[in-house]
Parts: sequence; structure tokens; C-alpha cells
Amino acid sequence: MLDGQLHLQTLPIPEPGPNEALVRVLAAGICGSDLHCRTHTAELLAATKMATGTELFDVNAPIVMGHEFCAEVVSYGPSSRATLPPGTRVASPGLLLRDPMRLIGYAGPETPGGYAEYMLLSEDLMFPVLENVSDEIAALAEPMTVALHAVTRGGLAPNVVPLVIGCGPVGLAIIAVLKMRGYGPIVAADFSPARRSLATAMGTDVVVDPRVISPYDAWREAAQTDDPVLLGPQNPMVPGAFRPQTIFECVGVPGVMAQVLAGATAGSKIVVAGVCMQGDSDSHAHGHTRSEAGDGPCSGFPHTLRGLLGSVPGTPEDTPIHKCGNRSCESKLGQPNNDHGRQLSSTYRTTPTWAGRRPTATGERLSQH
Repeated sequence: MLDGQLHLQTLPIPEPGPNEALVRVLAAGICGSDLHCRTHTAELLAATKMATGTELFDVNAPIVMGHEFCAEVVSYGPSSRATLPPGTRVASPGLLLRDPMRLIGYAGPETPGGYAEYMLLSEDLMFPVLENVSDEIAALAEPMTVALHAVTRGGLAPNVVPLVIGCGPVGLAIIAVLKMRGYGPIVAADFSPARRSLATAMGTDVVVDPRVISPYDAWREAAQTDDPVLLGPQNPMVPGAFRPQTIFECVGVPGVMAQVLAGATAGSKIVVAGVCMQGDSDSHAHGHTRSEAGDGPCSGFPHTLRGLLGSVPGTPEDTPIHKCGNRSCESKLGQPNNDHGRQLSSTYRTTPTWAGRRPTATGERLSQH
């Protein structure tokens, strides 16, 4: 890709560096982030630099996308332990542990993403795919971690009634995780009849077309209660007796967050899973009187991948994912332990308007985890 344009070309097979493996791609998914990267390249780069302080890639340089993949080990670079023999099917978070760290799928042909035939992975981040999991399902593990992480970060109360805005791939995955964990009733909304049908198939209790019924009215009907044990936070400025509300925003287009803030009930929690690459606006009054916080999930942590695959029948909870003895790797990640999940990503929170600042598309960087 060069400044939003797609090109097909023959790439040389990349050379694995120390503690890296050369792998052959078996299956790859197209992420919404890839589509955003193509159509909103400049905005994506600007948002990434604002959030992290680093340049993701040169807008004029070719990159090879693809960070949702299943691959087969071919060979190893120097200093590798080669604990997974050639021929092993593997998955990995989309990170290459170099100095500086590279984001797989957003780098040049020398470190290509999953749309190439061959790519490089850090040995310390690879984990094997079980025999009963197909290549295609394994490639879906990365996007499913977005949903699993979003629900986990939401910190849902047992009596919560979730509201999912947008039933695309991320919204449907969040519905699946909510259903798996026993939350409900689940309320969801989407303009697409096909997506609404899929949401129903995934176990959503109430699915609405926003052109016909307000998602927030549908939520209020599902969440109203006179049981003080189930009652959520109350605010005298927002009348009504409802169970707690957590809203998952899975659309990522301008105007949706303002609608969410306007429709949210008292003390609600908002988890921002949609990535908006364009300018947006908000309502200070709605945010001040209704919302509690907004958390934005990040994708693909090793410990989340383990938890996800651990929920697949026949997958042991202690599936080995990372046994790291690489001191340089440990120093780059800031903490010498075997769970890179807490160091490999940043957690973002949309800046609450009631804190006197305006929210942005990517949110305010809180900390390294």
C-alpha cells in the first residue's frame, strides 16, 4: 500500500533476526483497522502519533498489512530456542519485538504482515494452534481478543444490562462474549437487517433497528426494575429506576458518541470499541449528568489470547504461550516476567467532558499495561 493505494507485487522472503521465526501464512483476516488505514491513512498516522508519540510508518513508503493470521513455522533466526518445530501452526499478537518495536501489518516489506506469503514473528510471542482449531478460526483469535478485552475492561456488574451499538464483527464478538459470561438481557442495535439477524443468532435478547426504535428506549424497557437489589446508580436529574448500564460503542463514525452520551442513563459506563478516524463532537451537558467513564479496548494481548482459546472445547487453560528468557525483550517491555500482556499495549480512556477537556477519536493515553 502506498498512501491509500493497494498494489500487488512479489516480495522477497524476509530474513528472521535473533529470536525470530520465519512463518508461512495459512489464513489472514481483513480488519477494520486495515480499511481505516487505506481510507484514512493520514488521520490514522496523526492519531497514533498523538496517542503514543511515535510515527507508525511513512505515509509515502509501501507497507504490507495483515495482523489477523494463522501461520506455519518454517525456520528460525539466530539465538532462537526453536521450541516449536517447523510445521507447527502458530498464532501471535501483531508485534515484532525489535528495537524499536514493530507493529506487524503496519511496516514495510522487510517485516511484512499477514497479506504476504511469508512473514516474521517473535518466537517469544508465538503459541501453537491446537489440532481441533482450523486455520480460519485461529486467524479470528486476534479480533476476538478485542471483544474479550472490551468486556473485561468494562468491569460489568452482575446485574448489568449491556447495550451494544453496532453489530459488525466487533459488536457481534462482544455479544458472543457477553452471552458466554451470562450477562443479560443483552440489547443491540444496527441499521443492517443482516447484522441484526446475526446478532439474534449470537444470542442477543433485544435487537432493534434505530430507524424504528431508539436503542436507548429499548434498553430502558429491558432494564427497568423495582427490585432494590438489582437497581443501578441513581441520579435525581435523570429519572427512572433501572439496572446498571454498560454501553459498547462498536460503530466508530462521527456523531455516534454524542448520541451515546445523550442516550446513556445515570452512572452508565461506556466502552469504546469503535475506532473513529474523523473529527467528532460531543455534548458537555450529557456527559456531565450521565456518563461515568469511557474505556477503549486495545487488541491482541497474549494473556487474552490464552483466555480466548482456553474457552474453545478441548483447549487447556494452561496452554503455553510465552516462556521468555530474553533479557533485551524484558528490558524493552519494562518488567521481567512471562506475561507480556500487561506491557504490550496502551490503555486509553476517552477524555471525559466533565473533566474540562474534549474527547478525541483515539482518546487520552492513560498508561502502559
